[in-house]
Amino acid sequence: MLCHGAVIWANQLTEKIKRKLSSIQRKFLLSITGAYHTSSTASLQVISGILPLYLTALKEAKYFKFTKLQEAIMVSNQQIDPTTYESIIKGNQIHPAEFNIDPQISKKEEQQYPIKNSTFTDGSKADEGTGSAFCYFDNTASIIKECQGKLHPDNNVFQAELLAIKQAILFHQNKSIPT
Repeated sequence: MLCHGAVIWANQLTEKIKRKLSSIQRKFLLSITGAYHTSSTASLQVISGILPLYLTALKEAKYFKFTKLQEAIMVSNQQIDPTTYESIIKGNQIHPAEFNIDPQISKKEEQQYPIKNSTFTDGSKADEGTGSAFCYFDNTASIIKECQGKLHPDNNVFQAELLAIKQAILFHQNKSIPT
């Protein structure tokens, strides 16, 4: 909250403002660490692992300037240009109301599911236990490899699924059968 708008004020910090920020931070550091009031602020910052407020404000200012304003910043006497970095895309790229899922999911029933040259994996968990399996069909739709495994009851279904996928990948990496 204190660093709000730091892009405007953090670059013109005087020693007087740095001392004021340090005195504000000191009260919180004493409360966090439970140290004696005679402890130095610098040692409290080291013990708690919290940067001095003026450095945090400078960091926030540079981050905002670089990411939001797309302006070059100086770090360790080196200029960093934001146009040389890929920006992170957050959120949906299409509004959910405009997303039409109907053509992406087929609702008609398949007469014959394609199994030629396919690998199927599965993991499951029930009261009886946890297990995983995979099977591989070649290009003539014959089962070439099947593998089943029982896991510890403490394993969850996601671990079982991942184990089946891992085993199938290992099989395909090591098989010498042409597909």
